[in-house]
This record gives sequence, C-alpha cells and structure tokens, in this order.
Amino acid sequence: VYTRDTTGDEFCFKAQPSSGLVQCETVANLESERSNLEGDVDTLENEVNALDTEQSVAENLEMELGNVDTLVEELTSDLTTTTSGRVRRQEEPTTPLQGPTTCDEISDIIDLLADEATTDAERLILARKILLTKIKKCRSK
Repeated sequence: VYTRDTTGDEFCFKAQPSSGLVQCETVANLESERSNLEGDVDTLENEVNALDTEQSVAENLEMELGNVDTLVEELTSDLTTTTSGRVRRQEEPTTPLQGPTTCDEISDIIDLLADEATTDAERLILARKILLTKIKKCRSK
C-alpha cells in the first residue's frame, strides 16, 4: 500500500503478472530527460526560424526575379519606349550595391543567377544589383 502524505489517499498495487513494462525512475532521471527534451524543442524552434527566413528570402527572390525579367525585356526589346506597368521598388539595400554599367555585366550576373551553386540569398542580392543599373538599352551581338 502506498500512502500520499498530503491527501491521505491510499493506492494498492496488486502483485500479478503483466504484459506491460514497469520501470522506476528517479526525479533526477526525469529532470535530465526534461532538459534533453527542452534542448530538442530549442533545436526545432531554431530550425523553424531558419526555414521561415529561407521562405522569406525565396519569396523576395521570386518578386525581384520578376522585376529582373521585366527590366531585361525592356533593355532588349526593339521598341524605343517602354510601357511597363511595373514600378521598381525604391527601397535601399542594406549594403550599398552598384548596378552593372554594361550589358555584358548584366549578362554575367544573369549567368550567376542560373548557376545551381548560387544560394537564394545570393540570387536575391544579384537580382537587386541588376535592378540598380542605369542602362536603358542593350543590343544583341
């Protein structure tokens, strides 16, 4: 018979064979397990934050690549005026970037965008760099 000091309740344990597993653990073992689980939770929360950041970068990249497509179309079109309904964002990048000054530089950056080894964060910087160009027209070679 087991008696709790605080309530006076009694619990009887019957001695008979059981298919279950009985295991006694000390408070120290349970606290250690709790600490390990809290560490796992922290690790998972960090992974979620990293995935959220990655998703945000990917969404920004998708938007900026759309702007790059529009700009490349404007630069390479045969029309002398552009009538794009898109408006470039005026947000300044966190690090001062200089836009490409030649059409060849734009082409090189586009090649880097297509490189599978380039991360999404790097692609986002490259896309924003292209959008900073002052070039108004490019011609095919």
